Amino acid sequence: MIKEYLTEEVKPAMGCTEPAAVALSVARAKKELKEKISKVEVIVSKSIYKNGLYVSIPGTKGLKGNKTAAALGAVISPDLLDLNLLYYSKEKDKKDAQDLIKNNRVKINYCEEPGIFIHAIVEDIYNNISECIIRNSHTGIEKIILNSKVIFSSESEGNIKKNFFEKYNLENISLEEIINISSDMDSKDIDFIFQGIDLNMKAANYCLNKNDKFVEKTGIVLSEIFSDDILSEKIRKFSSAASFTRMTGADITIMSSGGSGNQGIVTTIPVYLFGKNNSNTDEEIAKAVAISHFLSGYIKYIVGKLAPICGAFYSAGAGATAGISYLMNKNIKKMLCAIDTMISNTTGVICDGAKESCAFRVGIAAHEAYISALMADKELYVDTNQGFIGNCCNESIKNIQKMNINGMKKLDTLIISILEGRN
Repeated sequence: MIKEYLTEEVKPAMGCTEPAAVALSVARAKKELKEKISKVEVIVSKSIYKNGLYVSIPGTKGLKGNKTAAALGAVISPDLLDLNLLYYSKEKDKKDAQDLIKNNRVKINYCEEPGIFIHAIVEDIYNNISECIIRNSHTGIEKIILNSKVIFSSESEGNIKKNFFEKYNLENISLEEIINISSDMDSKDIDFIFQGIDLNMKAANYCLNKNDKFVEKTGIVLSEIFSDDILSEKIRKFSSAASFTRMTGADITIMSSGGSGNQGIVTTIPVYLFGKNNSNTDEEIAKAVAISHFLSGYIKYIVGKLAPICGAFYSAGAGATAGISYLMNKNIKKMLCAIDTMISNTTGVICDGAKESCAFRVGIAAHEAYISALMADKELYVDTNQGFIGNCCNESIKNIQKMNINGMKKLDTLIISILEGRN
């Protein structure tokens, strides 16, 4: 089961996932058309719109945003249909994409659809129209429509992809079950976990070693401020550096978790750095990282894949603190206390779109994950029934779900109005 989860939810990625998914949707729609594209319209959920509004795109030397991603999707080779397709854009593609935008041929609008939703509508010079709808996951193509005729439907093909936790009826999974599932790893799974660790540590070192002008200042400042001798500072430094590399659009692959690169960084780097400092074995570290990935994915399943609050804290941070706590003591009670402490301390940090400054939050989330585990190990933690913390972790997580669904409906709209108000 752990092998299936890792295959589905832990994947190499480059750059921010939301504009990549926008480009994928446009490119897939374009594949059905044989002539030059004259017009592109993309309708997305508020979360996709907000996250991709101003974020840098890899392989473009500083270009940003969903609109650029959509334009590139319309001109790039349609054979490159994965979330890394933007990296392969050529100079001519970038020029053609910018021409489409300058001529007002690309529109991005948002709708009330929740979570992950992208509807790309592409028209060629002879008025043929092709559409692609992505829903629930960044690569989850639901329908392809050509000139108003459905030519592919995941439902009719029997291809509806259920979430891993839904498929196995794991809505109320316990931490003990997560640990047991994560324990069922073979040597290939351990190698895969360490491939992810290596990718994310390389991204951190790319920044800290000042490899290009976009990250040079950040690498210098992080190295000056945070020590490698004090573990909490090292965790924050390396996590922030890896995220900054990613969010500036550097051509560096990281290992994502649950569709998010930043959450992939939080679920791996702090757990790995603690394990190495604590002299844990590679097998123990891999298991702890698997617990981190798995718990983070479970929380995102309950709360929602995209939410108005920052997933680096309430999902990935909770996963990381569980993984670190496991390496500290393998004590279920202390792990649960660490998780409750982490989510009590940090849930509520808003998501105001993907951008370079996300790196600072990633560093804080990684740091707090370590501190929460450390406090729980020393019997200092948030007790049950305080604020939204319930009688158990599952209850606390479902309380976050209630806050997300019922209490934050207007937050994304407000954030978007602030972001667009700068134009």
